[in-house]
Amino acid sequence: MRVLVVEKTSAEQAATARRLEAIDRVDKDTLDLSVSLSDDASVFERAEGCDVILIGASVGEHAHDIARQTKSRFPQVDILLVVSNQSYSCGAFRSAFTHGTRKVFAESAPMLDVVQELMSINEQVRSRKNARASRVIAVMQAKGGVGTTSTCAALAEVCAQNGQRSMLWALDIETRDLCRALMVEGEQPAIVREFIQGEREVSRESLRQALMPVSDHISVLPPPDHMGACIDYVGRVDGLETIQSIIDLSRITHENVIIDLGGRIGPAAAAIMRSADAVVIMLDDSLLGLSAARFLLPTLRSVVKNPESIYFLCSGIGVPQSELARQIEQEIDCGSQAWSLPAIPFDAAAARWAGSGTTMYSTAKRQTQRVFEEIATGLGLLNLSEPEVKSVRFRPQLLGTKPSLSALTAAVVVGFVSLFTFLWHRV
Repeated sequence: MRVLVVEKTSAEQAATARRLEAIDRVDKDTLDLSVSLSDDASVFERAEGCDVILIGASVGEHAHDIARQTKSRFPQVDILLVVSNQSYSCGAFRSAFTHGTRKVFAESAPMLDVVQELMSINEQVRSRKNARASRVIAVMQAKGGVGTTSTCAALAEVCAQNGQRSMLWALDIETRDLCRALMVEGEQPAIVREFIQGEREVSRESLRQALMPVSDHISVLPPPDHMGACIDYVGRVDGLETIQSIIDLSRITHENVIIDLGGRIGPAAAAIMRSADAVVIMLDDSLLGLSAARFLLPTLRSVVKNPESIYFLCSGIGVPQSELARQIEQEIDCGSQAWSLPAIPFDAAAARWAGSGTTMYSTAKRQTQRVFEEIATGLGLLNLSEPEVKSVRFRPQLLGTKPSLSALTAAVVVGFVSLFTFLWHRV
C-alpha cells in the first residue's frame, strides 16, 4: 500500500512518516507499507499511483481544498485527514466529508487508529484489484492413522497444479511426519525456535527464511528443532503472539495456508482454528474413530467462531456418511456443510507417496485425484466450478531427493539389455 504524507514542512513530513514507520512490524508487513512525502503545493504531482493520502494538521484549512481537488482528479485514492484537537472538538472537520475525505482524526489520536483505517482500506484495495483472498485451512484428526498428513500434502499439490502458492504448516510436533514424508530438511527449524524464544522477530523476510521449499509453489514451515521449544510453541499461551503473527503474514505471502494440526488441542491449535476459514476433522468409520470425533466436537464448537466453518472428511470408510453424521452429531449439529466433502476412497496406489518425491495426489488413481480436487474446491482452495487440474507430478529433485548410484546403474543395465535384445531379433 502506497501512502503519501502531506505536511507543510519537511520536518513535519518526517515526523509523521516516522510515526507510520514505527507501527508494529507485522502490521507493516501486512500492509506492505510504502511511505512517500509531499508538501501542500506538490500533492497532485505525487498522488499518481498512491492508495492513500494522509493530510497532516499542519496544512490547516487548506486541507479541504486539497482533499476536494485530489478526489476529483484521483477518485480511487482514499483521503485521511488529521486536524488540530481544537478543530476536532469544535466539529469544524465535518465539512471535510463533503469534499471526499474518508476519515478525520484528531492530532492527538493514537497511530493505532490510523493503522486500523489503513487495514480497512487495504482490504478494499485488494478487492478492487480482484485479488483472491487467501485461505487458511486447519486439518486435524480425531484419532491417528486417518491420513491427515497425506491429505494436507495432497491438497497443496492440487493447488500447485492450479498455479497457487501454498504454505504447509507442520504443527504435529511429535511425529514431524509432514517434513519426513516430503523429505525436506535444513536449518529452518532453528529459525522457528528463535521465533518462539523471542530471539528473532516474525517479519515477512524472517518468515520467508523459515520456510523449507518443496517446489516452486509449495513450502513447509517446520516445527522448532528442540522439543522444549515445540512444547512452548503449541502448549503455552506465551506463544500465541507468534502464532497469530505467522497467520497474518502467511495470508499475505501465500494464497493458501494448509495446517497439519495432528491431534493436539492446545492454545496454538485453538488460536489457529479461530482464525481459520475452514477446520477439517478427519476420521474413519472405526469405533474408536467415531467415539473420538464425538468427544472432540463439543470442544471444537466452543473454539471456532463460526460453526459453519467445520467440515468432516472421511478416509476409507465403508458406510454412508449420513450414518456417520447421525452417530457423531447426536447432540450438536454442525450445519449442512459439515458433511459436504466427498470421502477419500481407499487407494493402495496412494500409500506409496511418502518419500517418493510426490504426494498422495500424484501417486493415486485418477478417481482419487478427482476426489482431492473436489475437496480443494469445496474448501475454497480452488475457484473452480468443475475442477480441471492438470496432473503434473512433482520433480523429485525439488524435494531434496537425488537418484542413487544403484538406480542409475540398474537403468544403464536395463538399457543395454534392451538394446542387445533388439539387435539380436533384427539379426
